[in-house]
Amino acid sequence: MKKHPHAAALLRARGVLPSASEHVAKPEFDRVHSRPIRETAHPVYDEDDYGEGEMPSWEVISQGNPALAEALHHVADTLSMTKSQSLAHRQKILKGLVTDWHPDRHTASGDQEIATKVFQWLQVVKTWYLQESTGPEMEQQPLPGYDDPDRPVAPTDAQQYLHPSGSVFSVW
Repeated sequence: MKKHPHAAALLRARGVLPSASEHVAKPEFDRVHSRPIRETAHPVYDEDDYGEGEMPSWEVISQGNPALAEALHHVADTLSMTKSQSLAHRQKILKGLVTDWHPDRHTASGDQEIATKVFQWLQVVKTWYLQESTGPEMEQQPLPGYDDPDRPVAPTDAQQYLHPSGSVFSVW
């Protein structure tokens, strides 16, 4: 005897198919991780939606919801402003945002739907945000006059001192 035969009878009466039915679509199953493969479950972003090195657009997800658009805009601004920081610092920032926007933290306030969308967007943006940038804003620029042959050179017997500001001084 089944555990809840009345529930199965109610579902059959409403036309709901049992999960064992051949007519119910089942996603492929990842046996290693013991969960369905969800790569193609909800493809909000395709590879062509944004170029390499670009932040995925948050306007696509907001879909005219002003509260969601404001939340996504705030998170996108935070990520854009902190993109030039060190990888370790960016990991901390992203971890904080993911923790703050986890849907389970917003069940009481009623903003769980917004938090879910922001959380999903953060998962998509994660690869962009944590990749090492090779753009010009991250490369060290040479000091002005570094290649200048007229620049005075310290004598070979000079001693170099590192100032707390990071500057190196040659004293002779």
